[in-house]
Amino acid sequence: MNEQMQFPPELKSGKKPKGGTCGPVRFRGHIWCDDFVDVYLGTAAKVTRKLYSIDFQSEDPTRIEGQASCCDYLYFVGWSNKYGQNGFLAELTGTRTVRTGDPVWQVLATDNNVSSANHPRPRMAQVSAQIVIGNYRADWGAPFVGQSNDASGMPFAFTVPGIAPQARFVWHDSGNASGSRYPAGPNYHPFAGFDHAEFLVFRLPVKRLTRQECADCACPDPKCGDCQPYFDWHSIWLEEEMRQKAFTVPGTENHPQLCGAPSRPAFQCRDADLPEIKPCFFFHYGDPPAEQIEIQGTQAVLITVCNPFTNVSFRGLTITALTWSPNGRTTADGAAALRIVPDRLIHFPCLSSCTCHSTQLTMVARDTPPGKYSLRAQYCIESIELHGQRTGQTSFPMELKLE
Repeated sequence: MNEQMQFPPELKSGKKPKGGTCGPVRFRGHIWCDDFVDVYLGTAAKVTRKLYSIDFQSEDPTRIEGQASCCDYLYFVGWSNKYGQNGFLAELTGTRTVRTGDPVWQVLATDNNVSSANHPRPRMAQVSAQIVIGNYRADWGAPFVGQSNDASGMPFAFTVPGIAPQARFVWHDSGNASGSRYPAGPNYHPFAGFDHAEFLVFRLPVKRLTRQECADCACPDPKCGDCQPYFDWHSIWLEEEMRQKAFTVPGTENHPQLCGAPSRPAFQCRDADLPEIKPCFFFHYGDPPAEQIEIQGTQAVLITVCNPFTNVSFRGLTITALTWSPNGRTTADGAAALRIVPDRLIHFPCLSSCTCHSTQLTMVARDTPPGKYSLRAQYCIESIELHGQRTGQTSFPMELKLE
């Protein structure tokens, strides 16, 4: 006798399970930063709205509140004045409380110098560009975690009111400062005044501020930008129906290791072993009769990207960063001696089979020391499409019996 399949009430009525709406999530809390911080709401790929701009206010925290979707992120763009002490402290609550020091926090060191309240604050587009680069480079890391908010040690010999003592002061340690690291004295890096590759971007996924409200909300991977994965509620019903069937027959041509046992939970997933598929890159410089890069002046240069394959298309190829090696050479006024403009987010929408595309850039050289240099291009590709058809067959052996 066949039993009637029982759907959960929300599926039986055609409604999405709890959390499927992906929000809104209401949050509130207190933050403190020495010295400056801008608070943004955004996606995994960019900031979309500035919530607060906060300057150093002694030991008094700033209360923040708002609402977001489950897939949003809270971003805290912070920097110091390079003297005294610096640190970031926060306690945020939705239906769950998260404090700085919890492992769910990430930090990105942008190495874009901002030194005071008089210096122009980072622009929203500038912050978003750094987030994109950080995502593609996988530059996000864990913040450096220091003392608790309980005045128990140095360098923060005070308690920030309104934030629980379980919260801990955090910052980024560039490793470039001399002196002792926390908790040893006397300088307590990275909390002593210093440019630790600032400004810094701290981020927290909004769904971490919830218990179960966002459990059924599928969010895009940060490296995939804002593409929301397709989510078909009808497929949920079919999957439940599948699990109720008495027999499952695997295809005879199934991969023995990957496909596993007949039941769906046993199937495994891994990257396919494919040959490396990369585009070709070319850098063009020097107006005839020049044979080398001049060490003084401005000149137009070109980058060409070619697709050498007849059955492949590259979509969304983006050069995320162009960097010189050796780098760090500067002129007397502190400007880079050798640079490319623009040096990031150079986009090629589509490279179809057997085609090339070029873009023009500007190379600026100012009293560049003679020598050998290398220009490094880092890039990402949204999708690689393989064209053509393959045929195959499989079968499902079974025995039919009369009742």
